[in-house]
Amino acid sequence: SPAVLFQTTGLVGLAVSHSPHERLKLLYTKILASLQTMPQDAAYRKYTEQLVSERFNHVQTEPDVEKLEKKINSGQIEEVIFQVGHSTDLSVQCCCLSRHHFTQIWPVS
Repeated sequence: SPAVLFQTTGLVGLAVSHSPHERLKLLYTKILASLQTMPQDAAYRKYTEQLVSERFNHVQTEPDVEKLEKKINSGQIEEVIFQVGHSTDLSVQCCCLSRHHFTQIWPVS
């Protein structure tokens, strides 16, 4: 089916992303890299790594944006990019914590 180019997302404050796959690949790569600095047995790392890896796989294998939105199941692709951007910020902040401090905040499972 032909690609549909939207002029607006219909969401206040969110512009249409013209390269969502590239943007999400960049963000997911940053999150996965920051998670590598956390303890392997940290619950936050385990859960986030699993979720991000699954979504990253969808981004890499599903070229159709509408189908990708359905597979990720978190709203319009622009909403996903917005959410992932905040997750990236959190992951980067978490990686700056010492191992001792980190495990006090997010206990290992």
